Amino acid sequence: MIGRLSRKSILVTAVVSVVVLQISCFFIVSYAWPELSDRGLVGDLFGVTNSLFSGLGCAFLIYTILLQQEQINAQHSANLHLQNQGVEEERSRDKGRNLEMLTFLIRFYDDEINRLSQDVLAGPAAAARSAEITDLKRKRQQLERILQLFHENVQKAFGGI
Repeated sequence: MIGRLSRKSILVTAVVSVVVLQISCFFIVSYAWPELSDRGLVGDLFGVTNSLFSGLGCAFLIYTILLQQEQINAQHSANLHLQNQGVEEERSRDKGRNLEMLTFLIRFYDDEINRLSQDVLAGPAAAARSAEITDLKRKRQQLERILQLFHENVQKAFGGI
C-alpha cells in the first residue's frame, strides 16, 4: 500500500510539475519578449525541451510496462498457488471417498457373512455355502489390509500421530 501511494504521489508530482513549468514558461516568455516575432525565435530554442519530454514519456511508458509485468507475474503465481490448492483438495476428497467405499464394502461383507452363516444347510449346499462364506471372509481380509495400509500412510503423512 505504501509503495502504491508513493508511486501515485510521484506521478501526481511529476504531472503537476510539468504543467506548472509549461505555464510559467509561457508567462516568462510573454513578459520577457512582448513581440510575437521575438517569441518565435525563443520558441525555437525550446525544441530540446520537446525532445526531453518525449524521452520522459517514453521512459514512463517503459516503467509502466515493467510494473504491469510484475503484476502479471504476481497474479500468475497466485493462480498457480490456488490451482495447486484445488488439486490437493481434490486428492483429499478422493481419499475420503475411497475410505468410505472401503468401510461400506467391509460392512457389506460382514452383513453377507452373517446372513449366510445363519442358515444351516446339509450336503452339497452346505459345502457351496461354506465356500461362499470363505470367499467373502478372504475378500474382507483383503479390504482390511488395504484399510490398514491407508491408515499407515495417513500416519506417515501426519508425522506418526
